[in-house]
Amino acid sequence: MKPVRFLIASTLACGVMACTPSGAGPEEGGSPPLARRELGLDAGAPPCPTNGGTCVPVSPPITEEAACPGNRWIAVLAEGVDNCPQGSSGLEGQWVGARLFEASRGTWSLPPGLAPFCSYDWVTPGGGLPSQQAVAQLKSGLGARVLRVDRDCQVVAPLGTSATAKAAWQTLHKDFHAQTGQVASLPPGGVLPPAEVRVAVVDSAPHGYSDGEAVEDRLGHGHAMGRVVRELGCPDGSPVCIAQVANHLALPQVTPNVRDLAHGGYFGEQTQLARSIHAAVTEWRGHNAGQVPPGETATPQPRLVVNLSLAWDGRYGGAYNGNLVEQLPAPVRAVHAAITHAVCRGALVIAAAGNDPGGPDAVQGAMFPAYWEQKPAPALAQCELLEDPGYSGAGAYPPLPPAGATVYRPLVYAVGGVRGDDAPLASTRPGGRPRLAAPGAHALATDVDASGKLVPTDILTGTSVSTAVVSGLVATVWGYRPELSGPELMERVRQASVDLGTPADFCLGGAPCPWAATDVRRGIRRVSLCQALVQACAGGLGRCPPSSKLPACTSRPAYGSPLPSLDTVAWSSIESKLTRTIDGSTLNVALPPLPVCRQSALRSSRWSYDETVCPFRQYYGIPLRPWTNPQPSKNPCTCCLMEVDPEEAITPTATLYISIDSEYSPRSLDSPTLLVNGRYEIDLSGLLELEGETQLTAGDEVKVTAIPIDPAWLPIESAVLTLRGEELGVSYSTSSELLLQ
Repeated sequence: MKPVRFLIASTLACGVMACTPSGAGPEEGGSPPLARRELGLDAGAPPCPTNGGTCVPVSPPITEEAACPGNRWIAVLAEGVDNCPQGSSGLEGQWVGARLFEASRGTWSLPPGLAPFCSYDWVTPGGGLPSQQAVAQLKSGLGARVLRVDRDCQVVAPLGTSATAKAAWQTLHKDFHAQTGQVASLPPGGVLPPAEVRVAVVDSAPHGYSDGEAVEDRLGHGHAMGRVVRELGCPDGSPVCIAQVANHLALPQVTPNVRDLAHGGYFGEQTQLARSIHAAVTEWRGHNAGQVPPGETATPQPRLVVNLSLAWDGRYGGAYNGNLVEQLPAPVRAVHAAITHAVCRGALVIAAAGNDPGGPDAVQGAMFPAYWEQKPAPALAQCELLEDPGYSGAGAYPPLPPAGATVYRPLVYAVGGVRGDDAPLASTRPGGRPRLAAPGAHALATDVDASGKLVPTDILTGTSVSTAVVSGLVATVWGYRPELSGPELMERVRQASVDLGTPADFCLGGAPCPWAATDVRRGIRRVSLCQALVQACAGGLGRCPPSSKLPACTSRPAYGSPLPSLDTVAWSSIESKLTRTIDGSTLNVALPPLPVCRQSALRSSRWSYDETVCPFRQYYGIPLRPWTNPQPSKNPCTCCLMEVDPEEAITPTATLYISIDSEYSPRSLDSPTLLVNGRYEIDLSGLLELEGETQLTAGDEVKVTAIPIDPAWLPIESAVLTLRGEELGVSYSTSSELLLQ
């Protein structure tokens, strides 16, 4: 799959082995473990000598050579160098250099802040990769004319549907609207109608503007994000339509060597992300300057929201000290520069905080670019240096807050995810919760297919959906108050949100936040469109209607709502589509905690501690690799369920419904594992092996009954299903939050 361009930390190219003292066995009184020889070997576990202890094999992440082939390098010009130096050439091939942002500048001059970035692509008749000598020649040829030069890197992330999703989507859709505070019919304006606001969805959908609508794409992620935005800012049947979606393709790669600009791809490169952000700003400016293609309405769109429901892990570049952006790898710095350009032009940049992808290494903090909420937005003097000659911070729609304003003003606004009951998503990263939260569990929107039938988008759980919620909400409210700068508007959105009583992990100024845990500025707050609209329009300011025309909002107190519950019709549909039913009662071995796995208990009929795996954290998830991925990344189990009978307090059991996405991948999955309440692990691998089918494939609808649950684990507040797959010869894990019933 194709790169997301930055340098991979070399320490991650090595495998990891973790060992614990030997001799651990079943808990006293428990049943003896099944003999290891009776069951198949874990195909994904590399050899692991015990050396007197219990060894936990861990699959290594993809190597730097596989992820970063080195066919493209990004350079940052030294001060005083105005043009990209010519790349070197030889018998093997040629390095072709160009300004990174040249193609996305439109009719505008390239801002000084974006001019120093150059890309160098390796071109050879045979299509091969450059040798070390060719790379060395490129670097030596550039010499002191560049401050640094860094390579790009590559990978995949597909998605689809399932029988369970088809049965549950209507219930989930209705509940999701209630969680977000959606207003079914937006009120008309006051003296002036609400302004249209452009939302640039920088994602997997093909590039283009289609009357403000989200467009279909191969992955489905970009389309789903756009539809979430539209259902908030342009509800079906509403006389008022504010949010105008512009699609900008940042994930065009289908394979490392195949790019599909017409339908989008599964993954992308950081340089593609940077260019897409720049193109979003350029085309928005062009629209308002009258550069409107034939057939497109020319209604002004005075405000811009940039939605980034994608991210990369910080170990691949993103952190820098103070304002020393030159510490960033060149591709990462290009993304930073593009975001800075957008903010100087008055845009709000909303970014997903990211999800914990699993793996043996501890993750900490949000992903990038969301983690740049710690950094301040550029001041007027900085923007004047970075932007075109004649740049101004004034006007009817000022790009920056008024001088002396004390509003909270970070470079980007990060968004975290919560479930319908306000609990954080199970995939929340330690230390990665920002000040803003929005619903993001089992969320979806709808669209109309070619036959006119209403159909659901993919059901997604992750901070990407939460980010689209905030983008759609912000755009809608901004339509009524376009005279406010972005930070001023965000203050009103926050004031109208619900305090969840938990301090944010990071905010403007650093991680942890520079304020006390009890400081109201640090509190995590869950947004609501209805409440934000009423708060921002109090007094009939801007283009707002009189108070009598504002919607009546349904109160949704913190932690006061249940999770969505399926009705009998949905359950009947799910049961009728089952392809396998497995008896889970034979899972009768309870093992004491394995510290390296970081869980409090492990229950398995497969592994004893003479040789074991760590199912929950054994393999790295896709987002931990150095690629720009949508958040969430690939998920084979978009709508998997777990049912626990609350009456079985003495000998409780659970029923698991595994519904594998019909379009997930031609490859199979194995090693299913349940993680309950973030602490208790249930390895289901042995159950599948005893049934004679060890793998799960696309379209499987599997019911596992009578799974024994320790009474001490009750009440069950969260459950996650992890599965093992393989990509490019490397094992990885997927993680799916289950819908509890």
